Amino acid sequence: MLRKLFSWIWQKPVPTQQINIFRPKERLLYRYWDGKVMREADPLVIYRKIMDKRASLSADMTAVEAKNSKFSADAHKNMIATIRSIFDVKGMEESGLSEYETSELLDHFMVFAESLKKSSDLSQTLPETTLPSMPPTSGEGSPTSNSSRSGSTETENRIEESTSSPKAAE
Repeated sequence: MLRKLFSWIWQKPVPTQQINIFRPKERLLYRYWDGKVMREADPLVIYRKIMDKRASLSADMTAVEAKNSKFSADAHKNMIATIRSIFDVKGMEESGLSEYETSELLDHFMVFAESLKKSSDLSQTLPETTLPSMPPTSGEGSPTSNSSRSGSTETENRIEESTSSPKAAE
């Protein structure tokens, strides 16, 4: 009797493949080289960090593009520091990325994020569908034939017949 009671202990465990759990076909993580190792990061976390610093990053990028600006050198340093903090990468001095590689990392991420937006099924709207054109029918095989009256008309005709004079019935 005790053997039957505790038989579940000696049973083989159910493989996890048989359990109904969420397994994405492809993990949509952003992968990048930080100068030492390959890293994986949630693209939404990185995007949120970029959006948190977008004002200063945008101002620095604008100043860098205006090459004759006296603030261009400082803006470039600030831009690289901001990008490094977003991706948590070190500089070349600490076996990290060069300044060029750091700026390319941001560009690469933005291309990656754009491709995710274009290829994702996360959209809540359904695509517009067009119905196939139907050939005109002659009335055959349709739910109501062309010669039939609607229900209200038939009912009205029956009411008129029943309320007519007795002479009409003879």
